[in-house]
Amino acid sequence: MKRNQIILSGAIALVLLFIFFIPQYSKDGESKKLFDYSLDDISSLEYRGKTTYGKDQYVFAHYILNKKPNNLYQYKYEFNATVKELRAATPEELKFYYSDKPKLIDKAQAMKFNPVDLEIKEFQIGIIVKSIFDDMRVMNYQYKFGLNEGGKKFSLKDYSLENCYSSFTITALGTQHEFCVGAISANATQRYVYYKNEKKVLLIQSYMINRLEQKIHSYRNPNFIPIQRQHIVSYKLHLNPSLKKVYPYVFKKTGGTLEANTIDVKIPLKDKFRTEWRINNDRSISGTKALNIRNKILNFKGLRFSKDEIKIKKAPYLTAVFYTKKNFQSEAGQVRIWNIPHDNRFPLGSNEAETTIKDHPVVSSYQSGVVGVVQLTDLSRQLASLEKQIRSQVELEKKRATHKKKQKQKLDVSRHGKKNNKK
Repeated sequence: MKRNQIILSGAIALVLLFIFFIPQYSKDGESKKLFDYSLDDISSLEYRGKTTYGKDQYVFAHYILNKKPNNLYQYKYEFNATVKELRAATPEELKFYYSDKPKLIDKAQAMKFNPVDLEIKEFQIGIIVKSIFDDMRVMNYQYKFGLNEGGKKFSLKDYSLENCYSSFTITALGTQHEFCVGAISANATQRYVYYKNEKKVLLIQSYMINRLEQKIHSYRNPNFIPIQRQHIVSYKLHLNPSLKKVYPYVFKKTGGTLEANTIDVKIPLKDKFRTEWRINNDRSISGTKALNIRNKILNFKGLRFSKDEIKIKKAPYLTAVFYTKKNFQSEAGQVRIWNIPHDNRFPLGSNEAETTIKDHPVVSSYQSGVVGVVQLTDLSRQLASLEKQIRSQVELEKKRATHKKKQKQKLDVSRHGKKNNKK
């Protein structure tokens, strides 16, 4: 009996030791949550450390990702970045950054910054950053342990965490959760991070850190009007008077300003309505044209961006004004587009960063930059298609009028002949 009690006591002690002192391995394919915040709870994410800046080139960056409510966007929040510092890494930092590729350090030291990246400090970022917030709000890990657990003594140096060359801070509900980024695991799919709040080392998936290490400017939202399409329900497109020679029928029909609006049309024999686009309230013009022109402009993606609003003396080639309500109510933003001749280049924040001969300036209510000639050509094709449709419609109306006139003349001749016969 006494022997069984001793065995039972020993078993209980082993179980307690496993639970409280042995590092917490999770089952294969299973991960655990460090905390469980909602996206609403996370206010910002701050990162300092290694970031990419070209192929096999790393630099030091300090930036903050934050969000604010915006009902016009596809998601509940608008995400923004503030770059606090962007510089070349110190020799000590480079040793850490290139711990797995030490031969590339010389290449990194020869790297030069694009001056525009050094000047642009704040910008809106794409919705892909939402996935970073989603990862960080729970912080899944596969393994967690203290430095003196399980009868073994570990040091931060064992996991390249002693100098905290890269770190990030999650702010949720007013609490800051601070982490240091360390070495890559043996299987190269996980990273060690040190959770300062609990003084614990975590093993997390590498992709969570890889996203933070991407060049922050690569996350910039490339759209000039960063609002989801369905929220734009009316717009005006002002054409430069010089385009009257190119689109004479469009000018004759619209006076040089396309007013595209949505209307609700009742479906016959049904108690339902459908939304249709109209240009200058003319049913003879296909609403699809208005929709295509809207989409082409909203799809404009900047190749590069300027620190400040681009100043160009020449009048814009096209100016689009978008609205989130019908009948041109509640302006959402403007886009001005220039068709600059090849010999008129302009700087993008620095004299060293100029447009190429194929780039075209675009200035919106949100940001300034350039688009490629292909994007402007696609828009021009839509306008040419509209010009062709209106011209065909005008020619058809002329034919109908001519035919009607001839029919009337024949009828008049016939009536005149009958009168003469009666006499």
